[in-house]
Amino acid sequence: MKFKLLTALVPIWLLFSCDCVYQSEGILVDKESGVSLSGIQITVGEGEMQDRLSSDSEGHFKYEAISGFCEFKEFAFSGDRIKDEKLRIYNGHSDTLYLELLPEPILQEIKIDRFFSSQRTKDHFQLILKGENLREAQVEFSIHNAQNELLWQEEFRGWDFIGYALLDASKAEEEAYIQKRITEFFSDKNFEFPAIAQNDSSSFIEDFAVQDEWESIARDSTATGFKYLIGEERIMAIAYSKDLKKVVVYFSCC
Repeated sequence: MKFKLLTALVPIWLLFSCDCVYQSEGILVDKESGVSLSGIQITVGEGEMQDRLSSDSEGHFKYEAISGFCEFKEFAFSGDRIKDEKLRIYNGHSDTLYLELLPEPILQEIKIDRFFSSQRTKDHFQLILKGENLREAQVEFSIHNAQNELLWQEEFRGWDFIGYALLDASKAEEEAYIQKRITEFFSDKNFEFPAIAQNDSSSFIEDFAVQDEWESIARDSTATGFKYLIGEERIMAIAYSKDLKKVVVYFSCC
């Protein structure tokens, strides 16, 4: 009899309870790059009534709570380079959330102007390193013409300057080596004029260039070439093709 009475009272307790279940989940994504954000600290609520969680390795988070108010919760997000942001997330939310990242600090910026796509106006060569240290820095190499139109862009990491040149090196030795490579990146020896010597048909190697791109540079006696090295072996030689109206790779190895 007591058991039946208790069972009968449970639905009544639920009916008059002020508590409810709040649930929401989503994936945190960088608004600019679209990359998922892992390890982002999430604070739900304010004052003493706060819950804390973080996004997983794929940027996913899930929050559940029994609460007296379940229409929405205030979520605050924080983490490395995260622009502190608060969002009101409604019960039942299950969608992607786009967060804004603060720009990475610029460690170094090297600029040089050279005749490249034109013999009348110089192009702007730029190497930017962003991040906390040289080894892990994001390296952005770009070339813009005099009208600020992007002609060439490549991104890699600071450690790509090392390759296998250093074994068991200290952090200081690695950074010194990277700095040397950065300093020499736009040195005069890396610019060639003409890019390909006239009538030098022997320099075309099928595995290392696209023939029509190579030929467009070979027949242009005014083409300036620029060579740069990533790691210890990856050599890139680029020039502006006036026929194709773009920067092409006339040698790449290995």
